[in-house]
Amino acid sequence: ALTDVRASAIDDESTTALLLNRIGTAMNYYIEDGDGVRSPHVSKGSRSSTGRVEPSLTASTPRGDAPAGTPGVGLRTRVEDLLIERMKTSETLGQRITYYRAFLNIAASEKARGVLKELLAGVGSPHVSNGSTLSTGRVEPSLTVGLLTLRTKDRFDIVARLLILGDSDAPKLLAELEKTETSDDAKRYAYAARAGIATAENKAKYWKDFTENKEISESWIEAAFGPWNSIRHSELTSPYLQKALQELPNHKRNRKIFFVNGWLGAFIGGQRSEEALNIINKFLADNPSLDRDLHLKILENADIIERAVKIRKRWNAQ
Repeated sequence: ALTDVRASAIDDESTTALLLNRIGTAMNYYIEDGDGVRSPHVSKGSRSSTGRVEPSLTASTPRGDAPAGTPGVGLRTRVEDLLIERMKTSETLGQRITYYRAFLNIAASEKARGVLKELLAGVGSPHVSNGSTLSTGRVEPSLTVGLLTLRTKDRFDIVARLLILGDSDAPKLLAELEKTETSDDAKRYAYAARAGIATAENKAKYWKDFTENKEISESWIEAAFGPWNSIRHSELTSPYLQKALQELPNHKRNRKIFFVNGWLGAFIGGQRSEEALNIINKFLADNPSLDRDLHLKILENADIIERAVKIRKRWNAQ
């Protein structure tokens, strides 16, 4: 799929977005955290129709500042580098935005965090660089050129990602953003961003808001339970999974119809372990009278965990 995304023949943005979504799922659910791949059967590269060997995106060795196409660079790093490159060089604005969204979903490295900060700092600036000249004389496009001016939500999404990653600059960036963005929507986005702070105390505070605080509106909860359930925080959030499932009948009675779907997608989608799958299966077994529509929604959302468990178990055992 990564080779297909790289190919210039793919111009359709919806097709590219679909492939990138699958790549994001693999990076977040199937592959161990870090920059390598454990499988001993990692491809060394594939031969194209021209006879040229296309370097594999899964070959893994330590990395310096090698470009995206360099063999031996870790998978996660190479995916990030590919997306950064496409954010710079894709021909259309729509394509650049598609790659940006995929990048935001998986960005984790120090370099990736730096790119996010550059994008945030470049928003609305009349002095954004048009590019830098390399030693070869070729102009390297600036990451901020060609992208749409980021909306308020886009800015908070970047800060939320940095908070999820535990970046030391993130709290300051959020505070600065709150000074300039003061609308009601901005306040909701800031509340959601803080849900991504990875401490047990913060998770407990937000869980209490989700389930007990009548002053928190439904739209604020919907905005926050995504960052709160980041897959990177699954060890902190897994103790709440059974409680979240137990809330479903109450939500079905008292919340909007789409709230339940979002709730399940966030709380189940924030897990990838066999322990989480066991919690879900036990809940279903212990609640045979659960409304059928809720039962089916749980099974549908649990599919991602079941696949993740099988894939990780297979490759980690080799």
